[in-house]
Amino acid sequence: MIARDGFVQVEGRRIHYLEAGEGQPLVLLHSGGGSAYEFEHVIAPLSEHHRVIAWDMPGHGDSDPLLRHMTIAGHDEALAGLIAALGLADVILAGVSIGGYIAMHHAVTRPAGLSRVVLAEAPLRDSAWYDANWPMFEAMCAIPDTPFDALAKRIRALTPDLHRRWNIDRNKCGSWTLVDLGWAVRDFDAAGTYAAGSVPATVVIGGNGPTLADRAKFEALRPDAALIVLPGCGHFPMLDDPAAFVEAVLRGAADGEGATD
Repeated sequence: MIARDGFVQVEGRRIHYLEAGEGQPLVLLHSGGGSAYEFEHVIAPLSEHHRVIAWDMPGHGDSDPLLRHMTIAGHDEALAGLIAALGLADVILAGVSIGGYIAMHHAVTRPAGLSRVVLAEAPLRDSAWYDANWPMFEAMCAIPDTPFDALAKRIRALTPDLHRRWNIDRNKCGSWTLVDLGWAVRDFDAAGTYAAGSVPATVVIGGNGPTLADRAKFEALRPDAALIVLPGCGHFPMLDDPAAFVEAVLRGAADGEGATD
């Protein structure tokens, strides 16, 4: 990957990002516990078409740690600060998991600065789901290290290098921040925020991921949005099938081209 490291100051907090390419800005928002390096294998091909910026969200990667609880709205404020500091306009946001929630929120609160949003594997869970599944979800967040065999069930064709990167990122993030993210998504109205969006949107779902169960809900809430299902992918399509993820993001960044299985 040929990408440049950069830092910006947002309200006294240092935010790290990777950048490559030129043209219309495409900002990549990683999943909880990860970093910009989740997109290590897709930045180069995406940068052939866009100025690609992949951030480390607050408390992750090489950005400053969290010192207090941060909601999805708070993360969106940090994202807005990054966009302003870099002077970006006509932005395409592509977010995975919690990154998708941040993109949803940004599309509702700051639509004027956006061209499109691509929402990958951002399930529309409600409070009842978290009430029923919180012990499992908390445990998944609170233990940073993931054994190879356990992670291999979540990421197709897992390699030792990818497993090492996963655990590096999760340990840099740390248990407290991971659980804090759990509370942020638990308190976030994903379905209501998605439905309130007016920015053109493309939803990307892994054919083997947890978000597939919400396909009908996505289609009902926003019939105008495009929807792409990536066969064989789970919750991390940029790791499961980088080429398919790149194709989906580029389609979403253009015009979506309708629903595809």
